[in-house]
Amino acid sequence: MTVPLDTRNDIRSMDADGVPRAEIARRLRVSRNTVAKYADMEDMSPAAPVPARRERPALGEHAGWVESVLEADLGAPRKQRHTARRIYDRLVEERGYAGSYSTVQRFVREWRLARSAGAGEGYLELEWAPGTCQVDFGNFRAVVAGEELTLKLLVATLPHSNDRQCFALRSQRSECLCAGLAAIFSRWGRAPRVLVLDNATEAGRMVRGEVTESGLFSLFRGHYRVESRYCNPYSGNEKGSVENAVGYLRRNLLVPVPRVGSLAELNALLAEGCARLNAAAGCRDGRASAEALREDLAEMKKEMMGDVYHLLVTCLGEPPASFGVRLRDKDGRLALSGTFTPLEFFSEAVGMNVDDYVSLISAPTADKPYHKTYTIRMLGNVVGGRKVKYLNLPSEELKKLAIAQLSDGQPVWFGCDVGQMLQRDLGIMGMKTFDYESLLNVHFGMNKAQRLDYATSLMTHAMVFLGVNLVDGKPTRWKVENSWSEKSGQKGYYLMTDEWFDEYNYQIVVNRKYLTPEMQKAFEQEPIVLKPWDPMGSLA
Repeated sequence: MTVPLDTRNDIRSMDADGVPRAEIARRLRVSRNTVAKYADMEDMSPAAPVPARRERPALGEHAGWVESVLEADLGAPRKQRHTARRIYDRLVEERGYAGSYSTVQRFVREWRLARSAGAGEGYLELEWAPGTCQVDFGNFRAVVAGEELTLKLLVATLPHSNDRQCFALRSQRSECLCAGLAAIFSRWGRAPRVLVLDNATEAGRMVRGEVTESGLFSLFRGHYRVESRYCNPYSGNEKGSVENAVGYLRRNLLVPVPRVGSLAELNALLAEGCARLNAAAGCRDGRASAEALREDLAEMKKEMMGDVYHLLVTCLGEPPASFGVRLRDKDGRLALSGTFTPLEFFSEAVGMNVDDYVSLISAPTADKPYHKTYTIRMLGNVVGGRKVKYLNLPSEELKKLAIAQLSDGQPVWFGCDVGQMLQRDLGIMGMKTFDYESLLNVHFGMNKAQRLDYATSLMTHAMVFLGVNLVDGKPTRWKVENSWSEKSGQKGYYLMTDEWFDEYNYQIVVNRKYLTPEMQKAFEQEPIVLKPWDPMGSLA
């Protein structure tokens, strides 16, 4: 039976700690002979590959040039290094090489093997780029729910800032490694660009210059879009930051042996301890770790946003710097023609000052008192744009402001829950459009606030008010223009009852000149920040 790698490591660790071999066999559920076999081994890791000594393939005068290319590659990003095929193509194109590809391939392979097997030639990065993470495991003991356990301490560091995080696991198998890394990523609020791992982890290993990675870990990396890098065998210096951190965190957080009720409790204590140690730590250049951590996190975010931009451009195309326009009026006469940037087109075709307009909402929930301003965390999506800001008002006050702007011949933008009580073909938005209660014999008793609190309603669509019907100065119905083509409603126009406005309309945008002095003053308040998932942030 093949003994798992983590079990072998446990045997050696426990034996080094002085645990009797009979006790090791009992705890790990293996035979005493197995314990003796692996405890007495000097090193269970596979031997570093040593290439057979043989004469270099016959590249003749080209050998020096190929070696110079491979040497230069050592300072390039891994994804931008020469493959044997690329070297062969360059030899043919640039130097008139007439030999075979297999000769070049064999030369490159043996050069790399010779270098990886040479003493002291492991890759050592003196300066670690922001966003790079080193990962390693250590062993420790803890009493969990009254049982003494030998556990694994997953440690991840950001060498640039010297931020150190750890997570306790029962094993270092792939599934445990992925769960632990996900927990650490959540502390940072994002994933690193590169993971530097030990060659002998359950994530993967490098043999003869080739990396074999576990299927689960490959899926994990793909999910987080993280690049992996594996150290050469016996080359702990390649991840010195995390090697030091394993001992540091074990001494400072796990001495004396912790006694906890559960593994979750232990990990909560470890997270708290890491935060405390990091707050007092410094990095290599003398700055506080917390200061340099901002650079790590910024680089992670930059990498992530680069991926987001790539996906958007791939699916939707790259936004044009300028575009051609030919606009005609209702009589078919050419009204505007030429090439414009977006800002130039807006100035020429619209010409309004957007700073004159304010956003007003009507959300009668307990967490949003009226006549206060609000914003939504993480809602801004325009670089250099102004922060989204709402003034919360009762529905009756929203109506008065909308009527004032309509009376001056200006439309009013609004946001609502368009799917509620809507007859699309007829273009009717009314509370009596459907009689669900009579049909189903059920009373739907939620009010507007309750529907928002329980996520049964939120802003889903924006349209424009073009008119309002008034009886004795009070609105009874509203004329709405939608964007769902002339096939929707009455040639694109809808009728909204005033009752529907009260229940399902949540937002309007009007010129600030229509606000009363009290509203003007209220709008200048510093906004209360709402959670990213607040229903008032669904449309913006």
